[in-house]
Amino acid sequence: MNPQPRDWFAISGVSMWPLASPLKVALDPVGDDLHIGDIVAIVADRPGFGLLHRVEYYDADRVILRGDTQDRADCAVARTAILGRLAAVKWGRFSVPWPRGAPFAAAVRCLGIGWGRVAPRLRICLRTLGQSRANVDTRCRWGTFGGGSH
Repeated sequence: MNPQPRDWFAISGVSMWPLASPLKVALDPVGDDLHIGDIVAIVADRPGFGLLHRVEYYDADRVILRGDTQDRADCAVARTAILGRLAAVKWGRFSVPWPRGAPFAAAVRCLGIGWGRVAPRLRICLRTLGQSRANVDTRCRWGTFGGGSH
C-alpha cells in the first residue's frame, strides 16, 4: 500500500519551539476526533497565515489553543477554524510522522516552556555581551587580561 501524497506547509516562529524552527508540516483532518494536547492548525486573522498551536480546551463549538512557549492561552476560536491536526514534520529531506501520545507531547511541551523562559534572558545576555565587547579596546588580546602575558 502506497502512502497518500501530502501537502506540506512551511511554518516558522517561536511560540511552538523547538517544533517550529523553520520546517514543513503535514496535516490530517480532525473531524470529531479532537483531544487536549493535539497540535492543530487554524486560520489566522491575517489572510494567507495560519497558526499551529496545542489544544488546551475544547467543547462542541470552540477551541482554546496555546503555543508551547506561551504563558497564556489564546482567545477561543470556532472549531470550524481548524484546518487539521499535525500529522508529520519535515526537516530538509527527512519526514517524520508526529506521534499523538501524551508522554511525547508532554515532553515537547515542557521543553518549549523552558525555552520560552530562557530565550528572553538569553537574548538580553547576548545583547549585553555584544555591547560590552563593543566597549573593549580591540588592541587587547583576550590572554592579556588580569596581568597575564602571552
